[in-house]
Amino acid sequence: EWRAGAVFERDELELLISSTELPQDRRVVYALMGVADLRHGEMAGLRWRNYEPDVNPLGKLVVARSYASRTKTKRPRTMPVHPTLAVVLDDWRAEGWERMMGSAPSPDDLIVPRPPHHVARQKSRKSSSGMRDKNYSRRRMVDDLKALGMRHRRGHDLRRTFITLARQDGARPDLLEMVTHAPRGNIMNLYTSMPWEALCAEVAKLKVDPPVRDESEAMQKAVGSDVGPASGTTDLTTVLTTAAEDEAGSSGDKRGKPDIRLVEAPGVEPGSERFRPPRLHA
Repeated sequence: EWRAGAVFERDELELLISSTELPQDRRVVYALMGVADLRHGEMAGLRWRNYEPDVNPLGKLVVARSYASRTKTKRPRTMPVHPTLAVVLDDWRAEGWERMMGSAPSPDDLIVPRPPHHVARQKSRKSSSGMRDKNYSRRRMVDDLKALGMRHRRGHDLRRTFITLARQDGARPDLLEMVTHAPRGNIMNLYTSMPWEALCAEVAKLKVDPPVRDESEAMQKAVGSDVGPASGTTDLTTVLTTAAEDEAGSSGDKRGKPDIRLVEAPGVEPGSERFRPPRLHA
């Protein structure tokens, strides 16, 4: 009976990633799991080199590790960085990470390591790596939900929340599966790849507001100076969807079906010399 309620409401997700009652590092954790649909181990093992903010039309997370090992599916995947998540990550890298760790992050550093004072208290082999383990994150989440007056749920329910809300907002389930799960099933699924622009368009359909702090400056940096913070997600979705549809119409069949590209090996990203996505950065 618990499963029917194992999901966060939209306003609850927004509160988890923005409330100043919570430490910033934990808000980043909730954003990675609730806006990028990462499993806990994928979030814990993510390093700054896995974040490519300059990819267009949306930045990219390369999800290749769960903690220090391979992912659950044994195959890496790429996840478009929603504009709201870009605000959270860029603010964290610019100031928050250094405040917690005492120095600026390097490409090999974990995006959200455990706070140094907690690492110093731990004696186990797993804890010495600096990665967050499930027990640590679970205890912190229990405290945070109580502080915000929310009922108890699990960290993994943030993953279900992303898919639920994105589908409510009109995202295609088949394209969402390509970014939230590695290729699986029959050989056609394993050998099918979609244009990056089309995947970005589906992720951008998720309607979740960014944190209010530095919203105007950070949001415009994330999605382009011509897009205001109040309408950034909607306008970006329109641009990306139009670009994906234009590409499908020009290179698909005469009926305008999506341009599904077959590649020689799973995990190879699609490329095109013909198509250039619209520039969204000033």
